Amino acid sequence: MTKHEPVKIAFVIDTINSATAGTEKQLLLLMNSLDRSRFEPHLICLRSSTWLSSATLDFPVMILDLNTLLSMQSVHAFRHFKAYVRDRNIRVVQTFFLDSNLFGTVAAFLSRVKVIVSSRRNFGKGYWHTPLWLFVLKVLRWMTTFYIANSRTTGDYSVQVEKMKPERMHVIYNGLDLRKYNAITPELRTQSRKEFGLSDDELLIGIMANFRPIKNLALFVEMARGICERYPQARFVMVGDGEEKPALEARIREYGLSSIVRLPGRTEDVLPVVAAMDIGVLCSKAESLSNSIIEYMAAGLPCVVSDIGGNLEALGDTNGLAFKSGDKNDFIDKVEKLILDPDLRRQLGRQASAYVENTYDHKVVTRQHERLYEKYLARSKA
Repeated sequence: MTKHEPVKIAFVIDTINSATAGTEKQLLLLMNSLDRSRFEPHLICLRSSTWLSSATLDFPVMILDLNTLLSMQSVHAFRHFKAYVRDRNIRVVQTFFLDSNLFGTVAAFLSRVKVIVSSRRNFGKGYWHTPLWLFVLKVLRWMTTFYIANSRTTGDYSVQVEKMKPERMHVIYNGLDLRKYNAITPELRTQSRKEFGLSDDELLIGIMANFRPIKNLALFVEMARGICERYPQARFVMVGDGEEKPALEARIREYGLSSIVRLPGRTEDVLPVVAAMDIGVLCSKAESLSNSIIEYMAAGLPCVVSDIGGNLEALGDTNGLAFKSGDKNDFIDKVEKLILDPDLRRQLGRQASAYVENTYDHKVVTRQHERLYEKYLARSKA
């Protein structure tokens, strides 16, 4: 390798089904933001997807066609992986998600990659830390150079249950391209609210989340039911998609909320949605660090979130309101507090916007990754 040749990094993930999903969105932002004079990103996916087949990406992509880890496919995938790493002189491998964490770590170790990074972006038992996966992750410690978590909550928990050395865990928050949010002008808000059919005196309360049980979206519907009984000017939007959508639609119909609760589906561009909103909420049961909260804050929205560790960490000390997780009445009370106090909404929105600029700028986040790569590469030469 010449002195000026960029360091080649392979990012290994199961697949990318959407550029708007949490981890996938952060990965793509990181890869596109790396200083190309110093780093050359490569994407390795275990499986293809409709999105990958049609996406135009500014870096090399390799699909391993590995559908099941415990099969002969793994042997063929490893051979392709090893050849790819060798031929392109990949010096850093970073893994995301469970299957890729296992396959990518082992394959990189056997391929003699200098630096192996493992990501921790999901919090709580039932995802990373079932008994079987906990055993696997403890074995993988011996092959992993260091870890990156996207919240202190997740980092501390991972250190505790996986028994890794604390100094090998680093916390880097999610990033956001804040330039896009400069486009949220009064004109965009007016246009977006017009498209939602909102009048000036109506308040739009929204949530952006995958429709999965962990997001506890049924509680959002319960909150909407309670709020609309007291405040007929309230309107609601649920942005996203997933397995729970039919059940949520059925409950909305059962409660007679179809005219005031909208489910527009998943969107690639959240700007028009957050521009139209007055209050952003998140009621998840567990969370590492939510992109949605950061996007609400960047848009200058006051937030109401469940009081789990990752949400409180994302929000900061005084930039929004928190309710007791799973407590419908407390959720309603906190939303009601913002409805009744426009000055508080404006104050929290201003604080949130300033906090995002100092904490979640993607340029700062990318530099933090780059410094870690360089630090551990230097150690690997010692």
